[in-house]
Amino acid sequence: MSLVEVERDGAVAVVLLNRPAALNALSDELMDELVTRFGELDRDPEVRCIVLGGSERAFAAGADIGELRQASAIDLYYQRRVERWDAIRSLWTPLVAAVSGYCLGGGCELAMSCDLIVASETAEFGQPETGLGIIPGAGGTQRLTRAVGKAVAMDVILSGRRLSAREALAAGLVARVVAKEAWLEEAKRVARDIAEKGPVATRLAKESVNRAYETTLSAGLEAERRALYLAFASEDAKPGVQGELVELRRHELEHQLTPFAEDSNRDAGADPLADHQALDVEHAGNRRSVELDDQILGAEAGLRGRRALDDLDDLDPCLAAETASQARRQGTRATGDPEVGAAEAAVRHQRADNLAGGRVDRHRQSEADSSDGSVDPDHVAVPVSKRAA
Repeated sequence: MSLVEVERDGAVAVVLLNRPAALNALSDELMDELVTRFGELDRDPEVRCIVLGGSERAFAAGADIGELRQASAIDLYYQRRVERWDAIRSLWTPLVAAVSGYCLGGGCELAMSCDLIVASETAEFGQPETGLGIIPGAGGTQRLTRAVGKAVAMDVILSGRRLSAREALAAGLVARVVAKEAWLEEAKRVARDIAEKGPVATRLAKESVNRAYETTLSAGLEAERRALYLAFASEDAKPGVQGELVELRRHELEHQLTPFAEDSNRDAGADPLADHQALDVEHAGNRRSVELDDQILGAEAGLRGRRALDDLDDLDPCLAAETASQARRQGTRATGDPEVGAAEAAVRHQRADNLAGGRVDRHRQSEADSSDGSVDPDHVAVPVSKRAA
């Protein structure tokens, strides 16, 4: 039976510790196989992220105490046991720990060697080595202190306190806490999200973040800049950066064109030429409206003029009496005389022109301003003199 099982899920590799009877205690054999499998996956260009998990009951309960009892200090030195954790830490491929149940001693140090931890709500974290008369030796005193701070690290290491999943999340040891039945699936989902990103960028980002724990701020910033230049030189950066620049330019143009949009629901990225064409159509419509208004006003003016001319019929008796009176005063001939009739007609024409002209003349200017410069004969009043003739 293999102590380490490997599954492939696209660009994600899932590595599961398989020593359930011993709660996945980290024996020499298991650690050797684990480091070997990690090395193979790290060299595989198709693998973009690795998930490391145990079982629902235990991620790993610690080192194999039976092996430790039989080993001397010199044996431990020559076996280079602790260096296995360093090999895991130096992997280029991002590594996600899926923790459920016990995560103690060497198991907690193994989880902290990963890049981030997704924990079940049942997870328990601790460093109980001082209870055995020894201390954590695979990074417990260093990585735990950097993750949770000196106070909490002292409490966990010196007193043997165990942190629950929620406490580990609050302290900064864990990235996410999920339901106990989702601990592995959630870790896979996180790994898939990581695998979708550029491989060069994720590896350089991982290296830069790890360096923040190992050097000064100024040295870390300098290393970050160099990593950025390398990322820009990669093939993954070209389509990503160019696509982002195009998207930013598109949003900028949309922002500039928004104030000119007539309809709030119109697409803000419309062609400016279309906007100008729409304005031309609007102006043409306004000109047509003015022309129609002129025709309507002209028609109304002509109608009022014709009504004025029709009202002249009421003046005929008065005109006849006035003409006869003038003839008697001046000693002229009788009204029935032809010359008297001509004078009567002239007076009628003059009064009609005076009456109708005042009502019609104020409309002639608007009629003359029509689009073709002419006056519609159907809508313009005929001079009185011509009508009488």
